[in-house]
Amino acid sequence: MCAPSSRIVEQTLAILRKEKINETNRTGVTQQLRNLFGPILQNNGWKQNFPIDSSVSSNDYASFFIDFYLDTPSESCGHGHRFLLQFMFDNRQAIGTNLLKFDIASRNAALRERQTTSIALCVEKSRVRQLGWDGSAASAQEYIDAVLGPYNKVLTNIPVIFAIDNLT
Repeated sequence: MCAPSSRIVEQTLAILRKEKINETNRTGVTQQLRNLFGPILQNNGWKQNFPIDSSVSSNDYASFFIDFYLDTPSESCGHGHRFLLQFMFDNRQAIGTNLLKFDIASRNAALRERQTTSIALCVEKSRVRQLGWDGSAASAQEYIDAVLGPYNKVLTNIPVIFAIDNLT
């Protein structure tokens, strides 16, 4: 990862770390996180709902969109950058789809001479139920197992995985 990519990843982590969510309201935790982080990310230049391919129309299913993206111009490294951020609080059956979305979007970015850095926002396995998700939500550990195991030889764009351990 080149210096501009590392800088944006660190800035994004800092943005996510400083926010807190109301732990007393455990219903709709995913929507609470989207509502909290969406405006903050947008204030930092991120845009919502990035289609993974030019063939995707604006009314297609969510499985064809990345939650947030950020494009930065070419710097001293000689190429532009695209950052993708996906909230990975879905049922574990969506693990493959979420990872494939990063791969398709990054391959398309490469055609436009952009280097892609993908960021997956997940939850720690030990905290899934404690933080308000049911037991079917995929954890950070399950994504790590997927990218180190069965998807390792298929994926070309392995995401940086941020794991929520606590909401305060």
